[in-house]
Amino acid sequence: MNDIVFYSNDDVFSIANYTTVVQVVPHYHSEFEIYYLLKGNCRYLIDKSIYELSEGDLCIIPPGTIHNTRYEKEDNHKRMLISFPENYLPDSLREAISKIYFHPNSKITQSKIKEIFDSIDDEYTHPDHFSKYAIQNKIHELILLILRNDISADSPTSESLLVKQAITFIKGNYASNITAEQTAKFCFVSREHLTRTLKRETGFSFKEFLTFYRLKKAEAILKSNPKERIIDVALQCGFNDSNYFSKVYKQKYSCSPSAVKKSNQHPIL
Repeated sequence: MNDIVFYSNDDVFSIANYTTVVQVVPHYHSEFEIYYLLKGNCRYLIDKSIYELSEGDLCIIPPGTIHNTRYEKEDNHKRMLISFPENYLPDSLREAISKIYFHPNSKITQSKIKEIFDSIDDEYTHPDHFSKYAIQNKIHELILLILRNDISADSPTSESLLVKQAITFIKGNYASNITAEQTAKFCFVSREHLTRTLKRETGFSFKEFLTFYRLKKAEAILKSNPKERIIDVALQCGFNDSNYFSKVYKQKYSCSPSAVKKSNQHPIL
């Protein structure tokens, strides 16, 4: 089943329902995403925590939150993804649900959650002029159900605890010239164990994750303060060479930092 996208004047809603074994690299986006695992097992990195998902588990990823899934190649998976902009939710719901990343399968909510997803599936499979609004109401209903029955628990394995510690260190020190050795020392493990675990759990090497996070911070600065000089943005985000920064930024986002600055500058009237 292909993605279905509803467009209105200022928002986009999309949903996908398919089977996959594709390994997704860590990424983030500007919309909320709800991930509902219908079949199989996977590991889900969200921010700094890793969750072990099985059939019926659900994850909520707020905008701007780093996340990715890791599947066993021999497994067969089926998942449903719902993406929607922040303005789909009232402020109170948006603030509350942004604090919950994981909703495990529960006897209290499992039948109702399935019913809601089945209803959403029916709306976009057989849409009419009112389907967008019906789906929006169903999303509100789903969010309220999760909030009222929040039993989420972050119980990381020893490996995912190590990843959480490493990401915490990177997020706190990305602007400095940090190394894998320093991060491993912070986590009380060897460099080899740290880098091996990071690669296995996130799909990134230490250097790749550090560069990814630095670019994420740089993107935010360029969009929020386009008057900043590129060399200053690079230095704020841990890049000592502005030419290298521009190169890796363009590789990641398919546009140069100067183009981002220009697109976010507004003329003085």
